[in-house]
Parts: sequence; structure tokens; C-alpha cells
Amino acid sequence: MPFDGTTNHRTSYVPYEIERRVPRQKQEYKPSSQPFEDLTTHRLNFKGALGEITKSFKPEYNKVGSDARFDGSTEFRDSFQPWQVPPHHIQKSLEYNPPTTHMDLGTTSHLAYVPHQLSYVAPIRPVSHGRRTNVPFQGNSTMKEDFRAWEARRQEMIKKDHQIPKPTGKFDGLSTFKSHYLPYEIHPTESFKPSNAALRNSAPFESGTLYRSDFTPKKNEICPANYPSPPGYIFESVDSRGHKMFRKMLTPEKNSFSSTNEKNLAKAIAVIS
Repeated sequence: MPFDGTTNHRTSYVPYEIERRVPRQKQEYKPSSQPFEDLTTHRLNFKGALGEITKSFKPEYNKVGSDARFDGSTEFRDSFQPWQVPPHHIQKSLEYNPPTTHMDLGTTSHLAYVPHQLSYVAPIRPVSHGRRTNVPFQGNSTMKEDFRAWEARRQEMIKKDHQIPKPTGKFDGLSTFKSHYLPYEIHPTESFKPSNAALRNSAPFESGTLYRSDFTPKKNEICPANYPSPPGYIFESVDSRGHKMFRKMLTPEKNSFSSTNEKNLAKAIAVIS
């Protein structure tokens, strides 16, 4: 039979057409028309007061040395004087003088060896005349006659007979647990926890606290140091440390005081920027 290659995936799968993906257009950058506000807390509070540079108490570096000429004599230079070393003697090789007489190339083997005439040894095996016959070759041997190829078969599986007879009736799925178990009616345990109900009272809620009764709202005053020219103060001078000195302006009611009291009330206020 041909192989049935149908599967649940092949029969149930429904191919869907994939929609084309629309590329998203890149948004063009639009700069803001308003000027950039780069005022920070540091720039707002820091006024750049001029002050003296901290003096260094480090001692000045003075060169410790002498103007005398350096004496470069050492124990090594005094004890080890340069000695004159004689040049190394090079032995010259002797010049080659070729011999004037003829070279005798005769050796002991050439002079003592006498050549002999040798004869080849005749083979001892009989001479084959190449006999031919039409009788077929008999290739039987003891191995082929005693050991013949037998037909081999696969051994059958050895099965034992069933000692317990198989049931013929319908299977009864009733187990010992099902037959002995008796269902009982379950009564849930009654909870004695009190109900979480809010206690209502007709009297109005008293929400007064010590904080509400004792608290007095006050106006937040701005520090005069935040202003380039504090209102109500007149600039006088700048001290040696770079602090601006202001004095408070006098009101018309205070003009009746004497000049001495006026000077004492108009004290200089040092505002550290």
C-alpha cells in the first residue's frame, strides 16, 4: 500500500495572505522657536564675589648645592688603571703547494684482486614441457565435502501457555473503595468572628488638633541676598574680603532721632553672595 502522508497540520492548516508592511515615515526634527532658558540655581544664586586668593604656607624651594667643581674620582677609577693590551696574534695558514709528480691511484684491492670467469648454476627442478589436457579440474576437498551449507531459518519465539484463563464477561469497573465508601453530607464550620460593621454616631466628628489650633500662618520672606540690589537697603562699600556692605534705609518716623542714634540703628549688613 502507498504511504499515507496526510497529517492534522496539513488538513487543518489554512494559509493566510500576509499584508504588506507599510514603512513608517521618519518624523522631521523641528527645533523650538522659544529661546533656551539655561538659568540654573547655581547661576541664579552665585553672584561671583571677588575675594583674595588663599595664601600658601608651603616653604619656598631653595636649591641645595655648591658652585665648586665636581670631583669625578671614584675608588674604581683610582684602583683600576687602564693597561695596554697587546694585539691578538693571528697564525697565518700555510699556502697550498700542489705535488709535481704523478699521483698513484693504485689501492690494495685493485692490485691484489684477480678477476675470475664464473659459470651460472643450472636449476635442479625438472623441465616443464607444457602438458595440456581436456579433463575438467576436480576442486573437491575434504572441507567442502564435510562442511556443507545448510539452509538457516530464524528460530520461532518460545511462548508459554497461559495458566490463568481469560475472562469472557463484561469488565466490572467497581473497586473495593467504591463499594465500601459512603458519602456523608458536609456541614461547613460556623464562624464566630464579629461582623466588620462600622459604628455610626449622630454626633459631629471633632477634627480639631493641637497643630490646627496653635499653628499661625506666616508669610515666606525672600532672602535679600537673592536680589542684585536688596530693596530697603543702600549700598555702601565692599570690604577686604569681597563682601558688599549695605545699610538699611530710614523711615520718616525715625528722622526725629539724633544723629548718634541714627548711626547706631543703621548698621552695615554683610551679604555673602
